[in-house]
Amino acid sequence: MTKEQVGLLVDVVIGNWNLKLIPSQKIPMTKAWERYLSDMDYTEVSHAVDARAMAGGFPPKPAEIRLDVLKAKGQAPPGAVEALAQAKKLTDAVQFGITLPLNTHDLVRETIREIGVQHDVAFKERYEEKLLEYFSRLLPPNLS
Repeated sequence: MTKEQVGLLVDVVIGNWNLKLIPSQKIPMTKAWERYLSDMDYTEVSHAVDARAMAGGFPPKPAEIRLDVLKAKGQAPPGAVEALAQAKKLTDAVQFGITLPLNTHDLVRETIREIGVQHDVAFKERYEEKLLEYFSRLLPPNLS
């Protein structure tokens, strides 16, 4: 996404949520949105902003929009219970030579490589730690 497109999205956010900003406030807002969204597709981000606008509520943070886009693309990590289920399916597939197409998120695979899945509680605890690390990377520094 270009800087100009990020600026357009910021204008949409300002307009949809009727934000009262002085011009100097728009610059850091645009930089924050650019930092978290510049590597994403403009159309996908625009759809996520529009969906948030239709739902109402508080103005979205750029990290929330990033997560919305990842969810829409099926790339957001699953919760701990689903992650454990994915890990067990993957482990069973390897152990029993099953060649089914498995949809396992990279974060789940990373956790399996670290500690395996022998102990459900330990796996879920470590995975939840990894989820927090993952989501903290999506949040602006002052919120993580």
